[in-house]
Amino acid sequence: MVKTEKLNLLFKMLSNPTVELRMQLPNCLAVVVLACTLAFSPVQAKNAQDTISKKEAVQLATTKQPGKTLKISLEGDYYVVRILQSDGRIIDVKVHKITGEVKKD
Repeated sequence: MVKTEKLNLLFKMLSNPTVELRMQLPNCLAVVVLACTLAFSPVQAKNAQDTISKKEAVQLATTKQPGKTLKISLEGDYYVVRILQSDGRIIDVKVHKITGEVKKD
């Protein structure tokens, strides 16, 4: 069945459901969910390309707060770069994964 035929069948089932049509409802709903998923996939892929890399995040962080990088992790929209400074203090620096904005935690 073509997608439009399945959608038409879904609307028909919802307006006047019979036992036979109720049995087909899960298949039709699966088609609708799949269509929505495929429709939004390119948007998600585009956003993934716009993020900075871990290496770039470390470079930005150590430019603002010099030291040795101990660890980098991703927390929400921020890379968290843990840095050992020359005086022995350990600090966390947040770098926004899209804008590259640097914040000391």
